[in-house]
Amino acid sequence: MIYLTDWTAVGDKGQEINFDIRSTPLQIHTDSEIGSGDLIWAQFVDADGNGRGISVYFNPSPRYEIGYCVENIEISLEKLGIDKNRIWTIEMENTRIKLYCNGMQIFDYDPQQSSDEKCRQQWSLESSSLKFGQNTEEMDTASDFYREFKTVCTNLPDTWTSVQTETEFPVETGTTITVSCLEGFINTGSKVVTCNTYLYQDFQYETLPYCTLDWTAVGDKGQEINFDIRSTPLQIHADSEIGSGDLIWAQFVDADGNGRGISVYFNPSPRYEIGYCVENIEISLEKLGIDKNRIWTIEMENTRIKLYCNGMQIFDYDPQQSTDEKCRQQWSLESSSLKFGQNTEEMDTASDFYREFKTVCTNLPDTWTSVQTETEFPVETGTTITVSCLEGYINTGSKVVTCNTYLYQDFQYETLPCSTAPLDWTAVGERNQEINFSIQSNPLQIQTDSEIGSGDLIWTQFIDSDSDGRGIAVKLNSLPHYEIGFCNNGIGIPLDKLGTDKYRIWTFEQDDTRIKLYCNGMQIFDYDPQHSTVEKCRQQWSLKSSILKFGQNSAKMDTASDFYRDYKTGME
Repeated sequence: MIYLTDWTAVGDKGQEINFDIRSTPLQIHTDSEIGSGDLIWAQFVDADGNGRGISVYFNPSPRYEIGYCVENIEISLEKLGIDKNRIWTIEMENTRIKLYCNGMQIFDYDPQQSSDEKCRQQWSLESSSLKFGQNTEEMDTASDFYREFKTVCTNLPDTWTSVQTETEFPVETGTTITVSCLEGFINTGSKVVTCNTYLYQDFQYETLPYCTLDWTAVGDKGQEINFDIRSTPLQIHADSEIGSGDLIWAQFVDADGNGRGISVYFNPSPRYEIGYCVENIEISLEKLGIDKNRIWTIEMENTRIKLYCNGMQIFDYDPQQSTDEKCRQQWSLESSSLKFGQNTEEMDTASDFYREFKTVCTNLPDTWTSVQTETEFPVETGTTITVSCLEGYINTGSKVVTCNTYLYQDFQYETLPCSTAPLDWTAVGERNQEINFSIQSNPLQIQTDSEIGSGDLIWTQFIDSDSDGRGIAVKLNSLPHYEIGFCNNGIGIPLDKLGTDKYRIWTFEQDDTRIKLYCNGMQIFDYDPQHSTVEKCRQQWSLKSSILKFGQNSAKMDTASDFYRDYKTGME
């Protein structure tokens, strides 16, 4: 979940919120993965307390429904994109209902054109409030934050720390804004962004504006630059799309002004060439990845030439092993300068910035505004660095990053640090420490990042006034299973309910006599101890609990639980 400053966190499901969808479009933020089974369920409630809703199901084939009107309508995956941070906008204009995802229209539907009388009647009613739905069968598990749709951008995002503009805010959605960097920085991203309040963070751009001190902009093509490729590897930043037809063409020039070059063609099937030696060699798409921000590193080591893309080796070639005499001769010459190529037939259109390959990281990226470390810089590439967040933030992203100067921004990590933690989570401290918490009145959420097969254990214990406890345990073995204290043990959990993302939110509920467990909104169990044949099971789970502990004894310990919160309102 992302902490968004101008949004309101979704609280109790079923709670009415003053909201008139006819006068003000609604926006909902979700970060649910396609295939998670999560659900958006927004209900618009009339003066009599009756509602009609719009639902979106995050199934492997996503679907939507319009209450009383249509159901199980497939949503094209192309319209949802690959970024799991999505902004859903619901509008009612005259009699029509419209739904957008990140500005892409999902539907535009007029209930008054329906042949179903109830559809026409229900959506003709005025609504004065909003609910995020819940009943005995299903619950909204996807909606994280909501807001009234706004038509203006009030400033650039806070995370764009070295980016500036002369534009005066606020500006209407659709306004284009020229951005630049503070003095001394170079912008390796988009120079123009667009206010688009249908999108996450309210701005649209091709490449995130990123201001850096390390790179030099590629100037005139064909201009010679002092650069000795034999002593210093070269790095080139490009943000060209595969299939764009763009070209990287780096030429290494000798004292007589003659050059030999390396070319990369961004065709639908990308290719490379080594001047005088090889041409039209296909590059595996797997080696290029999906992020168009790529760092290309060219090295000459003894007689060998090497090319990397984001640290993935594209080739390792020795011209002196070639049967072509000109290949051997040209690449044996010393070069003293670099050119980005241009002639009457073609020109380098991909290379945006260049630098000498550096072997150290000099600091954490400027855009990591809430991240800190005790590591002293500079550090060598390959060094692992433990990071934490500034006071008031909790890091539910990577706790360890690696200096890797083959990559964009020079750091490698699984999940961006300090970007996925709202302020309403509490770090799990010492095991067996007592925490004031009543599971009967407030569902509990726990975040883990344990891999399936790690053997890690979630072990929550709910303690009554006599200090006796009953617990729920989840063992993350290769075949994960759960146990309900005094009732059952060793119950297998289907892997498809856990998903592939190791960042999981586990929700524990006790509703009347029933105990429920969810993982990322997928129900793991719904169990009623009072229907057990085991008397102790019935007796233990009938007791009221007022304390929570993360378990530890001489035989086992909770090793998986990282953070916890009150599912409804957040814990202090």
